[in-house]
Amino acid sequence: MKIVRYADPGPVSKYRDYKPYLQPLFRSRCAYCISHEEVMGGYDAMEVDHFRPWSRPEFKHLEKEWGNLYYTCRLCNGSKSNHWPTTEQDARGLRFVDPCEDDPDDHVRISRHPNTGDFCWLRALTPAGRYTIDKIRLNRKQLIDIRRALAREESEVREAFNRNRQRIELLTKDLDARGATPEVEDVLRSLREEQERVSRQLEDLRSHRPFQSDETAA
Repeated sequence: MKIVRYADPGPVSKYRDYKPYLQPLFRSRCAYCISHEEVMGGYDAMEVDHFRPWSRPEFKHLEKEWGNLYYTCRLCNGSKSNHWPTTEQDARGLRFVDPCEDDPDDHVRISRHPNTGDFCWLRALTPAGRYTIDKIRLNRKQLIDIRRALAREESEVREAFNRNRQRIELLTKDLDARGATPEVEDVLRSLREEQERVSRQLEDLRSHRPFQSDETAA
């Protein structure tokens, strides 16, 4: 999802003073790995990153520039450091995916891990995706573990949803064939309520995906 930045809430005395404004803008997620702050150690574990590194002389003037500040986890910020593509790299599309200009899902996709087969490996769809994955280490173990746990939980809930759906279909057919009884109608009502609960749980898990996954097409 592309981030739509609103007007500068500043001025501020220090760039870190923008952090509470950046948190809701980036939906409490790291701008690069798109992981929610809850799984990264909470708000205190998140930092303010300069998309164009202000430690580089050409970007020094952007130290407190609202449009250059991003909400990130500590490890992504540290890995990105002061990396920036050369003019030649940029001409070849080798650049950082900018979530305020790009939809990250157009550049990367969660795919099967080459060794385990779990849906936790981030693969590049574009040169920008490849550059971003490599420079920010978006396939580091921490992120693979987060994606794997989320994918497995989603798979378990989806299986429960499908089992419950089959029970509802069978019971509905039985009612059509034999006629309704209060007892069977109560069971069917309970199953449908459970199905609604599981459906909400499944949608909630899907909303926590950091990126789109190949799994739906598998």
